[in-house]
Amino acid sequence: MSETISKERILEVLGKDIEEHLEIHKLVKDDVAVFVLKPKRFLGKDVFADIAKNVKTLGGAYVKQDKAAGIEPHFTIPVETEGSPKEPSDAEIIKRLIAGIRQNCDRIEAHLK
Repeated sequence: MSETISKERILEVLGKDIEEHLEIHKLVKDDVAVFVLKPKRFLGKDVFADIAKNVKTLGGAYVKQDKAAGIEPHFTIPVETEGSPKEPSDAEIIKRLIAGIRQNCDRIEAHLK
């Protein structure tokens, strides 16, 4: 089964009080959207394990800190899980519009002949 994940769905699965522990941001890069969940403070073993388990059920993962690369520890959850319908990018929408306009121009041209 596939689904598009929303912030509301994350709060439903992780619990409404999760925002006490995590900052939740949506990040889009190269037409790929993910939610980034950054701990506000040290989570502790039990809270971390519970969050990690629930993030995994949403298709997400934990990203370890890498000081050399400047990466803070966080969780990521894809906005679209595998098989879910992908929202077209602005470029794809423009290409479709241009193709439609060309088809209409061709029809008008054929009609005028």
